[in-house]
Amino acid sequence: MPAIAASALVVDDEPGVRSLVQDILLGEGRPVLDAGDPGEALGVVEAHPIRVRLTGLLMPAMEGCELAKRVETVRSRTKVLSMSACVPTSSPSRSPSTP
Repeated sequence: MPAIAASALVVDDEPGVRSLVQDILLGEGRPVLDAGDPGEALGVVEAHPIRVRLTGLLMPAMEGCELAKRVETVRSRTKVLSMSACVPTSSPSRSPSTP
C-alpha cells in the first residue's frame, strides 16, 4: 500500500470513540487514518507520514504513553493528543437540588 499523506492517526480500542473522532476530523476536511490497537498504530506510523496522533490513554495491549514513546522513535516530529473516554454503564437518577 502506498503511503497516504495523512494529517492525523486516531488510535483507540473503542470503535465508537475512534469513529466519532474520525468523523469530526473528516468533517473538517482532514485526512485521517485509524488503528484499533497500539500494534496496528505502530504499523500505520511506519508506513505513513502522520502529523498528529490522537490516542486513547488506557488500552488493553499498551497504554497511550508507552505508544507515544515508541512512535517518537519512528516519527519524532509527530504531535500527540491523548484522550480518555468513559461510558457509564448506568447513571443514577438525580433530582435537582433546591436551595
